[in-house]
Amino acid sequence: GKIKEHYGVRGIRDLTINPTGKAIISDDTQMMLFTAEGILNAWRDSINPPHAIWESYLRWYSTQGYPIDERLKKGSLIGLPELQKQRAPGNTCLQALATGQMGNRNTVLNNSKGNGAVMRVAPVGLVYVKDSYKAFRVGCESAMITHSHPAGYLSAGVLAAILSEILSGASIRDSVIKAREI
Repeated sequence: GKIKEHYGVRGIRDLTINPTGKAIISDDTQMMLFTAEGILNAWRDSINPPHAIWESYLRWYSTQGYPIDERLKKGSLIGLPELQKQRAPGNTCLQALATGQMGNRNTVLNNSKGNGAVMRVAPVGLVYVKDSYKAFRVGCESAMITHSHPAGYLSAGVLAAILSEILSGASIRDSVIKAREI
């Protein structure tokens, strides 16, 4: 209702541009880009994708005004001014990254069922096209870095698997069915 009240009955129709001529990048978009950077770093350095994604999230964390280990400043995104903006990121992500531990099946950092992990996992589905099982697994593992409740990480894995299936040529319906099976 508020969207229609503000933008009209057709809702948001255009991208809002700031005075510099650029769109505002949300914290979700920032973390999605850092997820992509982590996956690319994993391929380049032949390391475990969740670990590389965690390191990228720590770089993102530093863009929000928090300290970073100097050894982690090797990312390509960390120096972009557009990604240095603080856009009210979720407390779950901030608190999990503040621990200095990488959340996973054995390291439970919280009981968060929040949507923050789903908001950033699209690159996983894009990278693991034709392997929706791996997309699901890496999607879950990247979500567990900050969201320890199954509702928080399984939903991220499902989205990654759905995207993988769609990009492999499956219909949306069949993609959802396959992701539910996984």
